[in-house]
Amino acid sequence: MNITRQSLPSMTLAAALAVLGAGCGNSVSGTYSGKGSGMLDKLEFKSGGKVELSFMGAIQEGSFVVEDQRVKITNAGSTQIFRIDDKGCLDAGAILGRYCKQ
Repeated sequence: MNITRQSLPSMTLAAALAVLGAGCGNSVSGTYSGKGSGMLDKLEFKSGGKVELSFMGAIQEGSFVVEDQRVKITNAGSTQIFRIDDKGCLDAGAILGRYCKQ
């Protein structure tokens, strides 16, 4: 790759914007509670990509990643995708329900 002095500022700006954009609107943290008919009581997002799933007093640990306005939660060998809506709530559809930050 041939980098010239003229292209270096453009590349630096593009890289900075990419890093800033990656952090905007594409993150989850803290506790999210079920709204309406949510199957789970709550989802508690921890550091290191860990999430605690609470259901009828039982808590299980899973892992999560955030990609393209979606949170992918893996627990017990299964992955469920939650869409991050325009209010920052997590929507997994009719069966698992919708969860909003407390």
